[in-house]
Amino acid sequence: MKNMMTMSNNKQQPKPENPNNQFSNTEPLTHAQRVAIANKMSNNLLHSTGTIVYDPFRGEMKRHTKWWCVLDVDREITRYYRWWLRRERHIHLEQPAWDAHISVVRGESACSRLPAIWKKYHKQKIDFTYQHGQIRSAPDKDQPGTFYWIDVECPMLGEIRRELNLPVGFRFHINTFNRV
Repeated sequence: MKNMMTMSNNKQQPKPENPNNQFSNTEPLTHAQRVAIANKMSNNLLHSTGTIVYDPFRGEMKRHTKWWCVLDVDREITRYYRWWLRRERHIHLEQPAWDAHISVVRGESACSRLPAIWKKYHKQKIDFTYQHGQIRSAPDKDQPGTFYWIDVECPMLGEIRRELNLPVGFRFHINTFNRV
């Protein structure tokens, strides 16, 4: 008897609409709703960690190999964005010669005046953030093609440059891809 009573009281009630779920109704999204969702998604900061490397091995490159400092980052970041650009925008990109990294010091010989602090952070792990989907591009200045990158936020990299008495204030980025 109890089961019968419970069943009869369990009539299908319409589920209340969840105000946090933007896809709860079945009507198509308006342009304004799509823009709002895209803005929320584009503001998502992703966090990652890299390793500081001084004077990294540059393979066959023979010039400008001294006084370099890079933050080696997870190569899956650049692999993902190369895949995404190929899939979504039909842009085929080559893997960079140095793989995924953020340049901190770029062959700046002024570092030779401070040998006591050069390599101070070697192999240290450094955290950084970047915004998902914020890919920038510009013509490559050295050769035909387009250079693609992702801006990052990392105050520690600016501090390393400051300690070496190098100019500061420019935006760091993950060197990711080249299109020929």
